Amino acid sequence: MKVILVGGNEFQKDDGIDAWIAGRAKKVGFVTFAEEDPTEQRARFRPLYGRLGAEPVWLTDASAELPADIEAVYLTGGHPDLLKDKLQDTKLWQSITAKFQAGELLLAGSSAGAMVLFEDMLAHGSRMSGDTELTPGLGLLGEEILVPHWDIADKTWKKRLLATHAERKIIAIDEQTALIRDNGQETTVGLGSVHQFLND
Repeated sequence: MKVILVGGNEFQKDDGIDAWIAGRAKKVGFVTFAEEDPTEQRARFRPLYGRLGAEPVWLTDASAELPADIEAVYLTGGHPDLLKDKLQDTKLWQSITAKFQAGELLLAGSSAGAMVLFEDMLAHGSRMSGDTELTPGLGLLGEEILVPHWDIADKTWKKRLLATHAERKIIAIDEQTALIRDNGQETTVGLGSVHQFLND
């Protein structure tokens, strides 16, 4: 199974992440439910993926199954709670999950779109408010905690987060940076770093 976890600020710079995805999927579906108004997201990913040689498909109907010819799905950033509420228990999510678990789909998520894939996630705005409490995610990828925008997060909040969740593994990813998990192998693509805290 292939999953790409992006630290946020997607589709902004030539960071190599989108080229990596487009090089492996001819048709990429985009789920923008994390934003109330995804117009700006759509205006960025459509021309970008077109230039990279992949066909971008905007997936707007959660009640419909994933089209059979979609080879990759990208959950864009925004509000993780909104994304979860709109996607959970839908035909779209069920078909995405089934195809991903069968090894037939590349799954990407940025910021909220990456956070929501795990069993637990930080609430929207936690980095700004200083909150470290967790809320349930969609639970596809396990018990790790994904923290995006790590490079611009407050140092005091980072320390509190690591101390509060000392029993959990935390994956902290800088903006415009991706952790790629490809059938058990991990690599990093982008402009920053991936930090994994193996707390116990």
